[in-house]
Amino acid sequence: MGQSAAPNGGDALVRAVRAHLSRFGVKPTLGATAPGRVNLIGEHVDYCGGRVLPIAIGVRTACVASPAADATRVFASDLGQRGGWSVGEPAPPGSWQSYALGVLEEVRGLPTRGACGPLDLTIASDVPIGAGLSSSAAFEVSLGLLLARAWGREVSFADLAAACHRAEHDYAGVPCGIMDQMVVAGAVAGHAMLLDCGTGEVRMTPVPKDAVLVVVDTGVRHRLGESEYPKRRAACERAAAILGVRALARADASEIGRLPEDLRPFARHVISEDGRTVRFASCLAGGDLAGAGRAMNESHESLRDDYRVSCAELDWAASRAASMPGVFGARMTGGGFGGSVIVLATHPGAQGLPGAISPAFEREFGHPCRVFEVTASEGARLEKV
Repeated sequence: MGQSAAPNGGDALVRAVRAHLSRFGVKPTLGATAPGRVNLIGEHVDYCGGRVLPIAIGVRTACVASPAADATRVFASDLGQRGGWSVGEPAPPGSWQSYALGVLEEVRGLPTRGACGPLDLTIASDVPIGAGLSSSAAFEVSLGLLLARAWGREVSFADLAAACHRAEHDYAGVPCGIMDQMVVAGAVAGHAMLLDCGTGEVRMTPVPKDAVLVVVDTGVRHRLGESEYPKRRAACERAAAILGVRALARADASEIGRLPEDLRPFARHVISEDGRTVRFASCLAGGDLAGAGRAMNESHESLRDDYRVSCAELDWAASRAASMPGVFGARMTGGGFGGSVIVLATHPGAQGLPGAISPAFEREFGHPCRVFEVTASEGARLEKV
């Protein structure tokens, strides 16, 4: 395609090992990595008990560690001088330190057969921050997996995901659903994860070999904890309470008229998106890429018009990509208000996307975008260092 699937252009694990040696003066003894993710469809339904269909992608966050003599210290190497933090120092909600503290505390509280000795930890990442590719979950899960190994925790990927989800929700202050942590922790290469966020049921769906997935990173960055995201979740909770259902995604669409007018668009998106996810998964499993693409286009329209979490750059990129030969569909992915578009295409269609989108995007918005192919990759894993 002419652009790498690793847009930050480096091996996070190699960088983490080097940074650890430079920062702490010893070679790390443990390592773990976790991927970013792209949600193919099922946006803003995970916290409403709906079904989602994400994949893990090739870019990864790495965490390495060595035993420490005193307090646990964390070094976010990509942040340079701003990246040092020790347990016991302040960790304001929404800061990277709050994510680290949350994971440390949640893993510490899991059933154990070992002591929680102090560690020196170094993080490096190739997952773009704020691009809608779940850099936060990659951070949490890579750190959580390493801590689980270091401290003798025996946990399933679902247990690890739940601990990291609590960390993001309770410590970082982001009222997210469980989707990101689940797919980052437990993805299977070559498959999308059909996850029922209401029941926890997981079904792996193979991605056809003739389906090519392309990300358009608009370069517009968001901060979910300070955005409209919490307001959307609160609106959905109000709608579910009025309709008398635990999961808004499973409410009957015919009941939307009972809601106050300001809540109807949000409920309409959530209920219809849950149905689109099931339809998309069926199309993908059956090789009906045209049908899957139509569901993606409908999803973007709903996110733009009903849920109102898109922006001009996302709308432009989705429309431009969807109009290209060999493209089945395109939609924003992630929390919105910036970030990325995911495109489903043929191999020839994918080849034409960088040249058709990148120059025109820069002319339109005055800054570049990145266009790169992604494949369905494996979830978190321990690494040799």
